[in-house]
Amino acid sequence: MKSKTKQCQNCKAKFIIESEDFEFYKKIDVPEPTFCPDCRAQRRMAFRKEGPYFYKRKCDATGKDLISFFHPESPVKIYDQKYWWSDKWDATKYGRDYDFNKPFFEQFKELFLNVPQIAISRDAQSVNSDYCASSNFMKNCYLVNNSSYNEDVSYSNRVLESKDSLDLYLSNKLELCYQNIYCSNSYKLFFSNHCDSCVESAFLYDCRNCQNCFGCTNLRNKKYHIFNKQYTKKEYEELIPKIRKHMNKMPYIDEKGRIYKYGEFFPFKFSPFGYNETIANEYFPLAKQQTKEQGYNWYDRPKSEYQPTVKASDLPDHIKDVDKSILKENIECDNKDCQGTGVFKIIPKEFKFYQKLNISLPRLCPDCRYRERVKKTNPLKLWHRKCQCAGHYSDNKVYKNTIEHPHHKDKHCSNEFETTYSPDRKEIVYCEKCYNKEVG
Repeated sequence: MKSKTKQCQNCKAKFIIESEDFEFYKKIDVPEPTFCPDCRAQRRMAFRKEGPYFYKRKCDATGKDLISFFHPESPVKIYDQKYWWSDKWDATKYGRDYDFNKPFFEQFKELFLNVPQIAISRDAQSVNSDYCASSNFMKNCYLVNNSSYNEDVSYSNRVLESKDSLDLYLSNKLELCYQNIYCSNSYKLFFSNHCDSCVESAFLYDCRNCQNCFGCTNLRNKKYHIFNKQYTKKEYEELIPKIRKHMNKMPYIDEKGRIYKYGEFFPFKFSPFGYNETIANEYFPLAKQQTKEQGYNWYDRPKSEYQPTVKASDLPDHIKDVDKSILKENIECDNKDCQGTGVFKIIPKEFKFYQKLNISLPRLCPDCRYRERVKKTNPLKLWHRKCQCAGHYSDNKVYKNTIEHPHHKDKHCSNEFETTYSPDRKEIVYCEKCYNKEVG
């Protein structure tokens, strides 16, 4: 059979089924797919849980407290791992006749929700590794998933035969390693990617059989390299302690008197970017004068060489009142404090998008729109606060609860927690228990 082009019923994109694919489908007696490869993969992945998320729940058979992959509000029944594997319950009693008056998937869902699931998939041979899932033969491991034969490994995923390491991904046979991706057969390897058989090295990419290397790429069978430069072993071992000693004896001191000895990250003055160009300004925003006072760089972006031909405030409110002539206009950003170029254009693809979805033209330039989105994200900071649920209402009497909260009823909730919502914000912040009662 020849190849065939189809349209995905999910994303509507076209995809090709090759002739050899039809042969395979015929061999296993299944119809041709109706979803494109990406949508099929996405759908499969929606059934696979890999993240380091665990919850406290009770076994639906014994009432025992346990750790589960399924959150407490999930409708599935869960059994403790030992109980699930035991003969104390009969799985056949959940069998049922097929109902031809209901769609198959509806019946499957009902069956799935009725049959107990194992709380967390882990073999019986693992030791002191309760917070590991889909893993086998683990010892003293924590928050490690989809892994096997590891010891004293934490915060990792898809790792094999590794020891005394943290923050690994898709790696195997590592020891005393940290923050590595796609690495194998290595010892004391840090912050590296796609490396094999490397020892006592850091910040490597695609290196093989390297030793005592730092900040290198694509090296093979090398030793004592620092940024793709080679030293003899004697030179290397003599130079490193000298550099450390020198950094402590003669530290860098910036204009604000801040001292940078060995172990300090680079002073911001060394950055090739202005503070307002970096992600630092998104999470820790500073005005231009503040950055100068604190000794940071600042970069004033030049205004556009194009003069505005129309103000954003003068644009029609409805997209139906706009024609293609807008593509020729230079629009002046409506933000008086615009830190971008001040002028922007509407491109053809963008214009069609607005027309298709019936969206009005933007009034701000892309840079200002981005900054507005960033403002809506919470800061990378935590505040210690108390739950604002005061019984039937919030503390400020603005919100009325929709249901009674059993853990405190008409009294003020006593729970305290850490939150990214600062005390001076207007949002009403409830603890997890109170919040779940209101949205559950």
